[in-house]
Amino acid sequence: MHKTKQAMMGEMLENIAHQLRQPLSIISTYATGILMKKKYGIDTSNIENEAFESINLNAQYLSNTIDDFRNYFATVKEKNSFSIDTVLNLALKLIDSRVENENIKIKKEIVPIIITNYENELIQVLINILNNSIDVLSELKNTEDRYIGIQAYKENDLLVLKILDSGNGAPEDILERIFEPYFTTKKQKLGTGIGLYMCQEIVGRHLKGTITAKNAYFYFQKDSYLGLEFEIRIPDLKQ
Repeated sequence: MHKTKQAMMGEMLENIAHQLRQPLSIISTYATGILMKKKYGIDTSNIENEAFESINLNAQYLSNTIDDFRNYFATVKEKNSFSIDTVLNLALKLIDSRVENENIKIKKEIVPIIITNYENELIQVLINILNNSIDVLSELKNTEDRYIGIQAYKENDLLVLKILDSGNGAPEDILERIFEPYFTTKKQKLGTGIGLYMCQEIVGRHLKGTITAKNAYFYFQKDSYLGLEFEIRIPDLKQ
């Protein structure tokens, strides 16, 4: 029992470190950039509003994430109603600097849906999957063919979310193990080995849904691209 508890605590610490690393990096990048420009007498007035907005947004996300992890094993958790397009826009806002730096284009097909579930935990899952797609796309030599598609619609009383990329997909042996804890590969840059496992844990344990991954074709304008498709299905928990 003691060893099991230690293993769970170790896994939790890995999850926390993984989830906090990206927003901390964004905050550090903006803050360091402004300090360096001021040090050398460079005018920062044109970027300060954007920087402060991003720092504040990521700080709020960090606070919410810490609360979520603190209550990770709680048997009673508070749900809330939210609009899926608002959640998606917030997730994209939190990673917009990576999207811009990697020259990635986003295609959204979102049906307006209001659902009751665990909003911030869904945001965590979306950010993890989107960061995974960015990691894969950043390896493409052709910077003009970097696309991410996001779809959201309702099917049989379930919210269906699909995130697709143009990153050429993954071999079947990797797909079979993609949600295993600490599984990663140098050939296919599919996250750190904890992010996708954590997504499956959150979707299944807390959001009461399912998450799957497969190779699929992604269509952008008149062209098609092979990539990974993550599909999340979660219920409305307002009952």
